[in-house]
Amino acid sequence: MKIALVSREYPLTSGSGGIGTYTYNLAHALVAHGHEVHVITRSNKTRKKDKKVLLHTIKHNDCFCSNIRYSCKVAKILRKEKFDIVQASEWGGEAYIFSLFKNAPLVTRFATPTYMINRLNNQKDVGFLTLHMERAQAKHSNALFSSTHALAEVIAVDWKINIEKIKVIPNSIELKNITNQKTKQLFGKDYILYFGRLEERKGMITLAKALSGVFKKYPDIKVVLAGKDMSYRNAKMSDYIKEKNKKYLKNIIFTGDLKKDKMYSVIAASQLVVLPSRWEAFGFVCLEALAFGKVTIATKGSGFSEIIEDSVSGYLVNPDKPKELTQKIIHCLSNDMSLIRRNARARSKRFSVENISKQVLELYENMVK
Repeated sequence: MKIALVSREYPLTSGSGGIGTYTYNLAHALVAHGHEVHVITRSNKTRKKDKKVLLHTIKHNDCFCSNIRYSCKVAKILRKEKFDIVQASEWGGEAYIFSLFKNAPLVTRFATPTYMINRLNNQKDVGFLTLHMERAQAKHSNALFSSTHALAEVIAVDWKINIEKIKVIPNSIELKNITNQKTKQLFGKDYILYFGRLEERKGMITLAKALSGVFKKYPDIKVVLAGKDMSYRNAKMSDYIKEKNKKYLKNIIFTGDLKKDKMYSVIAASQLVVLPSRWEAFGFVCLEALAFGKVTIATKGSGFSEIIEDSVSGYLVNPDKPKELTQKIIHCLSNDMSLIRRNARARSKRFSVENISKQVLELYENMVK
């Protein structure tokens, strides 16, 4: 099949968040299955070539109405190339224009719609056009799938979609990249790690409040916060975290945004991973931590619960509960976690890209037929 994957994010051209990581892993897995894969993505100055995937890059500026213009450029490429199947995430409505004038089946994979991100960050719904594009793209798609039941259930209610029309196919991970990773001691060893954007929806307020209790019990423990520092209350989120832990500033290390290979080194050397998100559609960071065999504390009630088996392959706590998070961190630092680490590695194998890509291909083949 000739397959198109639409994603603004792609590690070789425009950076890599969760959508970019997903797209890269899936694209290369589909090529390994013998298919011709094209990726339509955004370009930047540090573009690299992909030896296995055909890249179509679009210059894109973040200005008013840029999403609709970008979607038009995506549609132009998709219609010209004439693909057997097209897949895009709903985020940003990249395939919105194409969904109105399709010449091939369109699959929309739910990531996290903009309205949900606004809600989790306690922000008003802005960008009416983008909100409309995301929802309309889903409505006009030939098939829909979600990485978790948790995300599917929320979108089904909010967008009034029959839940039976949303298939659940988990996100995947390329385990070879992790098993071949060499550990580098960048910040010493035995530190607590959070990695991801430093923003409200990722639970940074809860983590900031929880750390002081951990430092009182373990005054020498280090905490590494790896990720882009986002704004909060007209300042930076790092400022809020420092304010809540004035006595322990030497214990906290902010790395900023890291490239994937360096990030993997930081994960590999950590003792404990803490992911206190208020809500997650899936959580690649959680899956990566498990693949490294790390003891991971995440939150209940969202996609994390479909990755971690509580008290078996990791731990789940209630979101927005700093004291509960403090207690669980101390529990993990105070007890032998070797069994949890083994179970974490075993659990991650269920999400290998080889297994998950077969489920995606089955969906494609049914649609083409």
